[in-house]
Amino acid sequence: VPVVMAETRERGGAQARAYDATREHLFAGQLLADRSPIGTIPSLEAATAPSVRAFHSRWYRPQTTVISIAGDVDPALLEKLVKTYFGGWKVKGAVPPMPDFGKPDGTKPVAKVVTEASLPRVVTYAMLRPWQRVDDTIVYNEGKWTELLALQLINRRLEARARAGGSFLQADVAQEDVSRSADATFISIVPLAEDWEQAVTDVRRVIADALAVPPTEEEIAREATEFEAALQVAADRSATESGSAQADNIVGAVDIRETVATSQVALDVFRGLMPKLTPQVLHESTKMLFAGDATRAIMITPTAVDNGDARLAAAITAPVEASDNSRLAAQTIRFSDLPPIGTPGTTVGALRTGVLDVEMVSLSNGVKALLYPNDAEVSKIMVKVRFGKGMKSFTSDQGPLIWLGEAALAASGVGPLGQEELDRITTGRRIGLAFSVEDDNFAFAGETRPQDLEDQLYLIAAKMQMPRWDANPVQRAIAVSKISYESYTSSPQTVLNRDLQWLLRDKDGRFATPHPDSLAKITPEAFRAAWEPLLASGDIEVMLFGDFKRDEAIVALEKTFG
Repeated sequence: VPVVMAETRERGGAQARAYDATREHLFAGQLLADRSPIGTIPSLEAATAPSVRAFHSRWYRPQTTVISIAGDVDPALLEKLVKTYFGGWKVKGAVPPMPDFGKPDGTKPVAKVVTEASLPRVVTYAMLRPWQRVDDTIVYNEGKWTELLALQLINRRLEARARAGGSFLQADVAQEDVSRSADATFISIVPLAEDWEQAVTDVRRVIADALAVPPTEEEIAREATEFEAALQVAADRSATESGSAQADNIVGAVDIRETVATSQVALDVFRGLMPKLTPQVLHESTKMLFAGDATRAIMITPTAVDNGDARLAAAITAPVEASDNSRLAAQTIRFSDLPPIGTPGTTVGALRTGVLDVEMVSLSNGVKALLYPNDAEVSKIMVKVRFGKGMKSFTSDQGPLIWLGEAALAASGVGPLGQEELDRITTGRRIGLAFSVEDDNFAFAGETRPQDLEDQLYLIAAKMQMPRWDANPVQRAIAVSKISYESYTSSPQTVLNRDLQWLLRDKDGRFATPHPDSLAKITPEAFRAAWEPLLASGDIEVMLFGDFKRDEAIVALEKTFG
């Protein structure tokens, strides 16, 4: 009991209070609202050996047990072992019926505002429907895929609005079956400023547009291609999936009364669905997702709001006009349409390093590449490009520039490509663009596959050769810093997360979490002035580790970094 009590105390604080308030309000009238799974102080203090034993006997029994084993072993041996060690397990008494967790109660209050000074402002509202048991058939899975696509269409539009400098920093929609209590559609909104009502209205206008007019075939094709590509990657890598992941997947499926299938089966099911994904089908799915027996909203805010509950209720129920500019125009972009980086170079040297089968290749312009072709993970290539001096390029008072570089440099664009164009050109591809500042170098990184390797290399090389300097990612990163910084004092753990590296480095400002006031002083122009010369600094080393052919990789290197 003291151990669990200590865990309860560790989970306390603003975050726990906000979580509990959200659960209690959204699921009012249901068992889920009564308490979190860890229990209450009175219930823990009242626990006795006989009461714990009675609970164990009631719920821990053979009829409610599933044993999941996955790995390189003979199934017949596993069956024998399970029978040997579990076959004699018996518990007296009948299996108790599963409790009824209740249904969403539409008579409970619609809105609630909770003030937590150390947390950022977040609005969450939900459309709640009764949770129902399902049969995990192909038809059921086609319905779930359709729901996911319908939601992703809206999320794409919301993200585009946020990137363009709208009234909200972030917004997304999601569907979740919650603890056998509700089939819910959740809308989460992080307002950009204190005018949270405008942010809620703007998000609702985007959703209203999706409810009023079916999506275009081009929008559907874009999202379906992304889904198919992700499923293809999973299928390609299924041979190296760990046994622990497979065992966990089986247990997770049993927990929600579903089954499991191979990655290839999931891909086949989705491909069978793709011809059925018409605008009307997606539109009908959207309308069902935003209907419910109860609508609830909660706002966590750092400052008190006068008449907050009534204002929040009005914000999510008042009529809104559908947005007329939330849809993304059809635009096909190909890497072949982009300008070449320069004249392809040549390979002037190759040296075996003596470490595994790693080879160092020298290109005619001075770029070095470390190549390690291997098939440990099928269709997976890790790409990393190191250059410059990293932290050593900055003084102690330039920490905010380091933080902004990691947050906004990749998002600020490549040549003619802004964020939306980068999304489009990589649709259905396995191409990444992450940036980090390390102790003694800067690094771009991406995970790709053999058929995308050349374009992955082009993207990183183009970022260095012809960077773009869009202002919105910088301004958005600064806004994110302000909102996130407010939450660092919510618990001892978040204070430690904020300050540990700074303290370990003798309070070197380069390793400090920057204060929003210091970030607000950095303009997009100042950001470019600081980072543009750094992108052109130092020798370049490209590392390719994974499933690729050496000669093809060298040709791709010569055309890009060469």
